[in-house]
Amino acid sequence: MTSASTTQRIYRQAKSLLSTHHGRLFALGVLAGLVYLPTWLSAQLHSVFNGGSSFLINVSLLWLGFSQLWHNRQDLQQLIASKDDRLAGHLLIIGGAFWLPFSRHSASMQALVWLLISIGLVWSSFGLRFFTKYCGVCLIILLGMYPSVLFLINLLLFSVMPSVWITGPVALVSSQALTFMGQASSVVGNSILLNGESVVVAPACSGIDMALSLACLCLILGLIFKYSPRRIGAAMLICAGIAMVFNIPRVMIMVIAIVYWGQESFDFWHGPWGGQIFATIMFTAAYYAIATIYSLDKQKKRA
Repeated sequence: MTSASTTQRIYRQAKSLLSTHHGRLFALGVLAGLVYLPTWLSAQLHSVFNGGSSFLINVSLLWLGFSQLWHNRQDLQQLIASKDDRLAGHLLIIGGAFWLPFSRHSASMQALVWLLISIGLVWSSFGLRFFTKYCGVCLIILLGMYPSVLFLINLLLFSVMPSVWITGPVALVSSQALTFMGQASSVVGNSILLNGESVVVAPACSGIDMALSLACLCLILGLIFKYSPRRIGAAMLICAGIAMVFNIPRVMIMVIAIVYWGQESFDFWHGPWGGQIFATIMFTAAYYAIATIYSLDKQKKRA
């Protein structure tokens, strides 16, 4: 009985939506979102199966953004789009829905087109004032809609600076640590030389991914539990530093593995299982750092 009434109510709402010009274009935008959804889900599953943290960050950003909108749902009902707002939003929806099928070759291009469609959906429904009033929330949600926030940050970071600025110091510190342990090694650019073997420290092995992951998680936790900006910034910096420090032993083990233990050992430590071992140790250290920093903030509030 309840199931039948719910189905009838959904049917009536859908019929009412499709009876208006705005409703039909809104439905077109939603259908375009369903086309983009498999691409987004595929990126999240790839992150999970490869031991990445993009899934956690993306879902947390979306939850944080939409929970803020739900909290302000009564205020949203007061926002009414003007005719000009609706026209601008509808043009974005139509244009985005037209181009989405031609962007299937690139996940980033699909994300960009879906971003424009999302802006059109909101613009035509609530007006331009929504973006000025909820600017931070919009940014959080749009970041969460991108397939991989970490990939986007990496792309922006290495587009403004050479990757060797990060990989070079990591290789140098790792080489010095190996030499201190009795394994005399040298560095050429971002390559570590030991016993005639060479290991290149690529951007993916620089530790920057894990540093960004921990920094993003600290930011999200801080925003969710409403810690002070000072504590959030401190947690982000300290945890990013922990990630960079813990990455040095990982690089050292991979160098020793390729020199003394063989290719299979190198592949193990360079692959998901070896990465998970170091990630577990690193996240344990980061957990205690975050708990300490944020507990101090909580104690300060109580005082």
